[in-house]
Amino acid sequence: MLFAALVQSLVPEEILGRASAVMGSGAGAATPLGALLGGAAADAFGVTTVLYVVAAGLLVLSLYLSTVTQFRRLPEIAQVETLAAD
Repeated sequence: MLFAALVQSLVPEEILGRASAVMGSGAGAATPLGALLGGAAADAFGVTTVLYVVAAGLLVLSLYLSTVTQFRRLPEIAQVETLAAD
């Protein structure tokens, strides 16, 4: 939801529909691809192993992102300069 709000505030209004369509298409294409890869990995290594690997990957990613100071210093919503026409 936060990403969609950011896109709506930064993308010019005349191309907002196209930008939203591209994001939706990307998400729609990633879903079956992720299911295919996840199913193949679970078949090869077992469901429990795949879930532990994914959980460990998410933990490492969250620990890494918590060290990136840019994410902790994001501006307030009111201070974000938008590209949309007023």
